[in-house]
Amino acid sequence: MKLRSKTVLLAFLLGLLIWIIDGTVDYLAFYEGSWWEVVFLEARGSELFDRLFDVFLVVGIGLYFGRFLESYFASKEEALQSQTRYNNLHNNMLDAMILTDQDRNLRQGNGAFTQLFGYEPDEYVGQNIRILYNNEAQYQEIGKRISRAEGPTELLETIIFRKKDRSTFPGEVSIFSEHDEQGLLVSSVGVIRDISERVEFEHKISHLNSVLFAIRQIDQLITRVKDPNQLLDKSCEILENSRSYKSVWIVRVDADGNAIHVSGRSSEPNFKSRYEEILGTNLPSCANRAFSAKSMVNISANPDICQLCRLRKDKNSHCTTALRVQYEDMTHAIMVLAGPEKYIHTEEETELIKELADDIAYAMHMIEVERRRAESEEQARVAQNRLQSLFGVMPVGVGMIDYERNIIEVNDYITREFGYTREELIGKNTHDLYINEDEYNRVRVEINEKIDRHGFGSLQTYWKHKNGNAVPILLASRWINPEDHSQGSTFSVLDISDRLADAEEREKLRVQVHQAQKMEAIGRLAGGVAHDFNNMLSVILGNVEIVLDTIPEGLDVEVELSEIQQAAERSAALTRQLLMFSRKQISSPRTINLNEIIYNQSQMLIRLIGENIKFEFQAEPELRNIFLDPAQADQIFANLSVNARDAINGTGEIRVRTRNVTLDEKVGGIQPVPLEGQFVEVMFSDNGSGMDRETAARIFEPFFTTKDLESGTGLGLATVYGIVSQAKGGVRVVSHPDRGTTFYLYFPMVEEEAVPLIKEPESIQRATPAAVLVVEDEEKVRNLACRLLEQCGHKVYSAALPSTALKIVEQHGSEIELVLTDVIMPEMNGRDLVMEIMKKFPLVRTLYMSAFEAETIAHEGVLDPGVPFLPKPFTINEFKTKVVEALNDEVQPLTS
Repeated sequence: MKLRSKTVLLAFLLGLLIWIIDGTVDYLAFYEGSWWEVVFLEARGSELFDRLFDVFLVVGIGLYFGRFLESYFASKEEALQSQTRYNNLHNNMLDAMILTDQDRNLRQGNGAFTQLFGYEPDEYVGQNIRILYNNEAQYQEIGKRISRAEGPTELLETIIFRKKDRSTFPGEVSIFSEHDEQGLLVSSVGVIRDISERVEFEHKISHLNSVLFAIRQIDQLITRVKDPNQLLDKSCEILENSRSYKSVWIVRVDADGNAIHVSGRSSEPNFKSRYEEILGTNLPSCANRAFSAKSMVNISANPDICQLCRLRKDKNSHCTTALRVQYEDMTHAIMVLAGPEKYIHTEEETELIKELADDIAYAMHMIEVERRRAESEEQARVAQNRLQSLFGVMPVGVGMIDYERNIIEVNDYITREFGYTREELIGKNTHDLYINEDEYNRVRVEINEKIDRHGFGSLQTYWKHKNGNAVPILLASRWINPEDHSQGSTFSVLDISDRLADAEEREKLRVQVHQAQKMEAIGRLAGGVAHDFNNMLSVILGNVEIVLDTIPEGLDVEVELSEIQQAAERSAALTRQLLMFSRKQISSPRTINLNEIIYNQSQMLIRLIGENIKFEFQAEPELRNIFLDPAQADQIFANLSVNARDAINGTGEIRVRTRNVTLDEKVGGIQPVPLEGQFVEVMFSDNGSGMDRETAARIFEPFFTTKDLESGTGLGLATVYGIVSQAKGGVRVVSHPDRGTTFYLYFPMVEEEAVPLIKEPESIQRATPAAVLVVEDEEKVRNLACRLLEQCGHKVYSAALPSTALKIVEQHGSEIELVLTDVIMPEMNGRDLVMEIMKKFPLVRTLYMSAFEAETIAHEGVLDPGVPFLPKPFTINEFKTKVVEALNDEVQPLTS
């Protein structure tokens, strides 16, 4: 019987019972189906009618309760089925499922939970969920997040879980938490899934992606790097930086497997110093095995390979694979990688490593091919450049023609001398270069006859310049291959216009040569005259001074003697000028200030240039000092003033300015080389006629002058240039026609204080009387020196020749304190004499004197710094001062 029938019967019986109890019903209400309908009836009539309505009432009520009971039993049955399905789902889930209370204590878990974590129900029920967390911070963070929620929450997290056996695994957990009306946690349901395989797969993919990315970077590197060692260094750096490998090293080997370069990178300290030990020694076992093997060597499968390896310093620092970097049959290197063993020997990574090794090997092969090609090209280029250089700088025209006399090649001389470009001549027949047809044919016949007879032929002919002018030339030629004339011939062309110049041009050349010889002769004459002249002037000046010191004042003869003295002094100055002209004067550089030099010389310069030329001087107030002979500084400004005066026609002006400057290599026009550093600049400018570029480029050449022979020698500016260059400075000139000329002189700055140009006369310090040996081959000078020494109280020994002096030293050497000797003498020079004396008496002091020019004295080695020297002619005051300084000076060491 169905539930509905049971319900109706039960309702009927219930209604009958009510009817018997309550026979009369005034109102009724019943429920039918799913719609409400209330009917109010008033019971009137017969008793039967009332009974019928009571029956209907009872039936309605029974139907209502029947439907209620049916719904109740159906709900219970559905709940039972739902619970059954939940239990089946809960127990058969592949993911672990847990239930926790408000204190996060475990209350229930499914079979998957037990299988995953290893806990049985009696082991985990009541335990806090903390036992499943490997990280306390994660446990606390999850607790905070689910406890703060205001209603049902759902979280999805990735957590490192801990099993009963203390092992860990990555897990993905979904948490559903329930909260009460106050927001307090009631319970939580968690579903945990072991994602170890997925994480491992992701790690593997990430590792392979890193390797692949490193390979792409190395492939890009290959296109840029052309040095094999740099390629290997950078490749190791990229592979190690990718974090795919713990260490990477690549040893470049020769054909015999010897290491010639090692590259490597590692996260281990001191790894580089260890792998560099490979150079010059045998390769490690792993590299040797890889060099001999045809494929990759799995070192992880043979850990004994690493036991005695000098690269291995701890148990983890060993390689896992090694392979050859080989292209075709050539092994360029051995690559050794230490990385994660679970990946490095997989099929995917093996293929990537082989691809990487192949790429590097091909790149090294191409680098070697390119190197050999570049080396061959460089050798060919060097040879070609040498040939072209030789071909181009020849002072004659050189070229090649084919058998038909068409031009194959020409050098710059031909293009320059005949006005054609190289392109205009190549392929052109030489017929077009000859002045006429007859000359073209004559040359071919005559020169070929000479070549056939002697192997070489030359003759004189004419070629046409591009402008149509005939140029006389000397033409020479020979066959390229005497056995095969079809290869053509080489030829040379020399413009002999100078040889055929008219008599006027030859006369000009002769005059120029004569002028140069004359200047050179004057220079030699000045140097030759200086010696004897200076000796005589020393005697004249010395004796005049002695007489002037001995005669009473006021005598008539005093005036005449003073005139003799002044004439001798002027003669000495003239001698110095002659030596300066010949550039053989003795230079005495010292620290000076150019402002003081120019101020002191300005009046003389104004008289020199004349009243029609204005002289203006603008001085730098804080001008730095320089190291220069003041006399040479005077000569510079005198020469420049004369040069400016001659360039000014009528009235004009000369401006001089000094300043401190800093120069670098970018300053143009400075000669002889670019200057760099701190310098004193002197600008010497005039508004005269100026010069064109060609003239300005030659003004410092000796004997070059734009004046006539009677007005100039061409040595003025050459002397200026020589003095400045000797001072390690430079000269720059700026000039334009009709706009004047400006000279810029640069002298290196010095830090020392300047020595005053004018000193107050000092009294001569007297020295303790001493024994002095005078060696001088000029008798009058020797007598004067002896007389002056005796006046000072010294004991004097004298000798005309070095041999005599050595004999005196043999007898009196122990008492001789000073040797005063001429430099240039018969038998031996003064320096050699002193060397002989000092071998026996090393404490003797020396004072040299000479009337020769600087070049000769310097050659004898007595103008070195610190060597006492007295130039002739000298005054008595100068002589006595030098003697006192020599006696008070420290003994000079014996040098050869």
